[in-house]
Amino acid sequence: MRESEAISLAVEKKSPLIIDEKKGRKIAKNLGIELIGLLGILYLNYKKGRLSKKEIREFIDNALLIGYRISEKLLKQFFENID
Repeated sequence: MRESEAISLAVEKKSPLIIDEKKGRKIAKNLGIELIGLLGILYLNYKKGRLSKKEIREFIDNALLIGYRISEKLLKQFFENID
């Protein structure tokens, strides 16, 4: 599903949107859609005890290896929040 279709569906269903693409996030935010990205999903699973910090680090490392992009600043903030 393309980002535009996901955004339309979130508007229609009045539900949160899982999206990481920068342009799509900006559009969705301007429409007042609640957003969550990969780090948000990992954080929620950490808080619920479903993932350890080590498992999250391994997941993120693998995501980066296959081309997923996360800024160093955002990663630093993320790991500071789960300490």
